[in-house]
Amino acid sequence: MYPKVKKLLKPLIPKKMFRGIANFGHLLEAIVANVRNGFPARSMKFIGVTGTNGKTSTTVMIAAILRAAGYKVGMNTTAVVNDGKKEFENNLDGGLTNAGTFTMQKLLKTMKQNGVEWVAMETASQALDQHRLFGIPFHGAVITNLTNEHLDYHGTMENYAAAKGLLFKAAKKVSVVNADDEWAGYFYEVSRGKRVRYGKKAPEYKITTITSKQKITEVEFSHNDKNYKMKLRVQGEFNAYNALAAISATHELGVDIKTAITALEGLERIPGRMDSVNEGQDFRVLVDYAHTPDAIENVLDAAKAITKGRLFCVTGAAGERPISRRAPVGNIANRIADVLIVTDDEPFGEDPDKIRGEIFQGIKKGSGTAEVHEVADRWDAIKMATEMAKKGDTIVIAGMGHQKYRSGPKGKEKWDDTKIASDILKGKKSNKINDNWREVINNKST
Repeated sequence: MYPKVKKLLKPLIPKKMFRGIANFGHLLEAIVANVRNGFPARSMKFIGVTGTNGKTSTTVMIAAILRAAGYKVGMNTTAVVNDGKKEFENNLDGGLTNAGTFTMQKLLKTMKQNGVEWVAMETASQALDQHRLFGIPFHGAVITNLTNEHLDYHGTMENYAAAKGLLFKAAKKVSVVNADDEWAGYFYEVSRGKRVRYGKKAPEYKITTITSKQKITEVEFSHNDKNYKMKLRVQGEFNAYNALAAISATHELGVDIKTAITALEGLERIPGRMDSVNEGQDFRVLVDYAHTPDAIENVLDAAKAITKGRLFCVTGAAGERPISRRAPVGNIANRIADVLIVTDDEPFGEDPDKIRGEIFQGIKKGSGTAEVHEVADRWDAIKMATEMAKKGDTIVIAGMGHQKYRSGPKGKEKWDDTKIASDILKGKKSNKINDNWREVINNKST
């Protein structure tokens, strides 16, 4: 009944007033959902991870550390969910980072029944704002970073930060803040529990060295005048930060640092995050969820550091998402990559030609010198990259990551970048007629 009433009232009420009314409705829903399921979260402890980028990776790392410490662990991320017995793709309520409150409480009830002691939970700003996480006793809170995102919902960066700040006001024991992020001061100040920082500027968990190699990222850090080293299989400087965030949170909540390091050194992959596709080819193929300018820059920088040959980037931009990030994505990818193939992501109801055009605005205004191609069909774009790549090259397929579908004007269709890249490398053909490669635009000669 509530969703129908909400749909009818939304066009008739001013936006700010409607959000207040809607959020009151969300709170009532949350109370009912908690009562119906017996307040299941009260029997467990939670570490919440929020931020613009890196939430899933950090949450997976925290879960790995807690398991290594001997706890029964549940996990909720954008990519995967673990209910304490089985791990599965997050398709809850259409794949929301945090499902609606009735689905969320049902999941937590299952975790309780499965004997879960700790839950590592990625927490979305909208979920915090809409009371979807009401009733959850957060012991720890982690912020990875804060960049321009979700302003279509929050309106301003200040509102966006305030929504995420709700997690830090709720966390009872410890708040973990990225000292190198420009919003570090805000989250440090609003925190309720013990406050610690991580990063190169951090006094508590200080990164001293990050070295990217072909198969590992070596990290050195210090805490309480002791020095530590670790070798991560998940690559990139940003993952060094994610790892230290996970170590900081779990150590402050009782896990030995050496146990945490051992757990992270054994972590081979994070779904849809710098995920390797290997079918025997002599070049590297990586699939990543990066879709914001900051994430694209981090992933391409990480890939560049481990690439002997050329770096390819296959990317687009989603429709019905902030237009402001499209040009920067093009600018950044053109600056870092050697070959950039602009393609369609998931346009939703927008004109994909228009979306690509806005990416090209950033390419044309920037100073990058990549060889740039426009290939509308994503299958063709990936195939083109694999046909151009040679020994020692790296292809980064960005934007879709772990997703198993994409949304267009006619609704959702099955789509899996990892599987498609694998099929192409195996020599399989698309089931569509894809002969629509666009004119090659070479910035080096224009």
